[in-house]
Amino acid sequence: MRFNYQVIVNIIGLLLMLNGVFMLLCIPFSMYFGEGDLMAINWSGLITICAGAILWFVTKDLSNKELKKKDGYLIVTLGWVSMSCFGTLPYILSGAIPNFTDAFFETISGYTTTGASILTDIESVHKGILFWRSLTQWIGGMGIIVLAVAILPILGIGGMQLFVAESPGISPDKLQPRIKETAKRLWLIYVMLTGVETTLLWIGGMTFFDALNHGLTTMAPGGISTKNASAAHFSPFRFYLGTCVLLTAITTVAIYFASGTGFEQSFRNGLFQVVSVVTTTGFVSADYTQWSSFITLLFFIMLFIGASAGSTSGGVKIVRHVILLKNSILELKRQLHPSAIIPVRFNKTAVPKDITFNILAFIMIYISIFSIGSIVMASLGVDLETAMGSVATS
Repeated sequence: MRFNYQVIVNIIGLLLMLNGVFMLLCIPFSMYFGEGDLMAINWSGLITICAGAILWFVTKDLSNKELKKKDGYLIVTLGWVSMSCFGTLPYILSGAIPNFTDAFFETISGYTTTGASILTDIESVHKGILFWRSLTQWIGGMGIIVLAVAILPILGIGGMQLFVAESPGISPDKLQPRIKETAKRLWLIYVMLTGVETTLLWIGGMTFFDALNHGLTTMAPGGISTKNASAAHFSPFRFYLGTCVLLTAITTVAIYFASGTGFEQSFRNGLFQVVSVVTTTGFVSADYTQWSSFITLLFFIMLFIGASAGSTSGGVKIVRHVILLKNSILELKRQLHPSAIIPVRFNKTAVPKDITFNILAFIMIYISIFSIGSIVMASLGVDLETAMGSVATS
């Protein structure tokens, strides 16, 4: 069956218009700080909106509004690529990152919440551009696709296939009976949590601009900061609560004996780094590679853990680890009891075999990409530790 190219182009046009609107949200910061990036942001937003409007207008009279699953996957792929291409405009037009390749890397790193950056002196970049940099991560954190899903029913287009293609979870369970309501609810929660964190960081001593930017990039999670030293630039954080008790305890003890720092600082550094690394948020409060080889290896392993199933964080995701571990244990039981029917259960519910196979396939692909990427990086002359670490974090 052929792709429905008309509706694909129409939705990509809508995504670009939304992307342009987000760019224009940087204008208040450009005007307030007056650092000379106002015109660049204005033109970037207008060019993106106009390009999207043209695509949307020429395809607005849809003869067939039905979206198939393969249409959804193509829209998500082309949508992120086209948004990343136009997302380079603020960097290029302002001169912050004049090279397209570098600007594209910075932009796609933001949208994918990877957190890698080519910038070496972040604090010299204009505030409006820094806000756009943080905003790309915030958009990627929830997904502009999910925002579009809330709008598509107004245009008479169903959004379920887009939601399935964008969702990183094991199954596309809906919080509400209608997908539009689900998307709206998710964005409402996302905005509220961002607001709460921004407020807490502001109360904790950050300026409003820094608090807002760190709120955006922590929710994503991506770890892009407005400071060269990342979170270490600020006073000790008191608002991070983690559930990684065992890892924090091990890290705290290891830091205490390896670095000779006090227990309070060892615990604070351990807790902050564990939560940041496990969720692939990317903020750092200290250089953990200087503590000890054991801690460096421990944190390297954490990069593969990931956060919850619905999160856009990196890593394999905890739920996949749990199901894989349970399935491995059950395989041993099945060897002892060949006739027994023992399903893998998660949250007291039997997990279908196809889900387990999908998880196994995902992990194999993940490991393969990691291995190939590490070999490629090593072939470029990078030492093995840096090669493997850079690929794992990305």
